[in-house]
Amino acid sequence: MPEDSESAPAAPELPGVDWAAPPAEMVRNAHVAQVMWGAAVLDNLLVTLLTHSLPNLSRRLRERLFEGYGPLGNFAPRLDMAFAMGIIGEKLREDMVHIKDLRNVMAHSPSRADLNDPAVRSILSRLRGYTPEKDPLRFFFDRVQDCLRGLWELIDKLANEKGIKIEPPAWPPGR
Repeated sequence: MPEDSESAPAAPELPGVDWAAPPAEMVRNAHVAQVMWGAAVLDNLLVTLLTHSLPNLSRRLRERLFEGYGPLGNFAPRLDMAFAMGIIGEKLREDMVHIKDLRNVMAHSPSRADLNDPAVRSILSRLRGYTPEKDPLRFFFDRVQDCLRGLWELIDKLANEKGIKIEPPAWPPGR
């Protein structure tokens, strides 16, 4: 069957669906996905840092603390614990708290907020180095990458002190 525009199936006719208008929605969805992904990568590295910092952490205790409804079962208490233990510094913690807040606002926004939304920009502006003229997605990625570098440096230092090997993350690019 030839693959030309005349033989291609037409988009389904659904009431209330405007197939010609998805670009704005795609941008919003892309921003949400990127923020969710960036926060998840940071959260995973934070778990790596915390778990390697706890000397008596068995597999069972790790599950009890870090999974489900455990006391370290999500990003916020992990950040608090890492800071309280002196594992991460104040600047890294502040940026990661704001990234966590961005993730929460965007994940729970009924209007599917993007990085240009005023409520989101308000949180974005709390990140170090923010200026309104910067592209919000590029700025977000730069902040995430700086946080990832900071966490990885701490993980690498910890691994060297303990004489162990911890695999580097797949991101940031160029590692």
